[in-house]
Amino acid sequence: MRKRGASVLVVLFSHSSKHHFKSIDFSADVLSIADKDDTYFTAVPDALMNFIKSVSASYDLVVAIGGSKGGHGAIYYGTLLARAIEKPVRVVAFSPVVVLSENANEVPYISYRQLMERARNSQKLAENLRRSTKVTTADPPDNLTVFCIVGAENHCDCVEAKRLVGAHILALPMYHHESVIPFLCDTSDSKAVTRTVLVLYDKAAEEADVAHLLQEGGIDKMIADLSRVPKQARLSELTDFVIKGDITSIRELVKTVNIETSG
Repeated sequence: MRKRGASVLVVLFSHSSKHHFKSIDFSADVLSIADKDDTYFTAVPDALMNFIKSVSASYDLVVAIGGSKGGHGAIYYGTLLARAIEKPVRVVAFSPVVVLSENANEVPYISYRQLMERARNSQKLAENLRRSTKVTTADPPDNLTVFCIVGAENHCDCVEAKRLVGAHILALPMYHHESVIPFLCDTSDSKAVTRTVLVLYDKAAEEADVAHLLQEGGIDKMIADLSRVPKQARLSELTDFVIKGDITSIRELVKTVNIETSG
């Protein structure tokens, strides 16, 4: 928990405590939650929901942020929180995996496939995945606003994003799954992109979703892909606009393309 006496709480959902989110200077108080067991934040939903609700009680607004499995966590708990309180809740999800139960989309991410295998051997986990899927794909409460950012050329991520009822979908001209990277560095600076990509890799993720970066030429391919993305606002700046709730300005801030015509 990082406190600065703000009236807004940002809740960060990530796979690792080493994620880039840790170093971002948000103009809000920050609660960081890491799912080191790769359950997509479904292991203890009631306990985690009650904890987030308790911590957020004194704030005027809550913003949940996450990417991939963290994007699922942000949408899941953002929705649950919005149902439980009357104050506004906003979500920023980068390439989230939305459906965790009976998903016909061919989700290729290693942690997702491992989670599906674990659910076959655990009735409780399988039920938790069904529950989270029901929440993330339901009609949103009136006090919830969801912004979903994806790569327009990543078919799997676009399919998942379109399952979010009423979400504002913002598509970037890129293929890779890590659509948060353009908001963490200047995509025109290959050295900055390289540094950012490398931070995605740590020992805990060696066999997980960023393992492709270790393949020969993996980083070079990502840098080439990201170099096509126009310079974006930093994540802290994007979050400030989300806090203000100006949807028109957010759409103008993020340099997007049309999903329908981009592969």
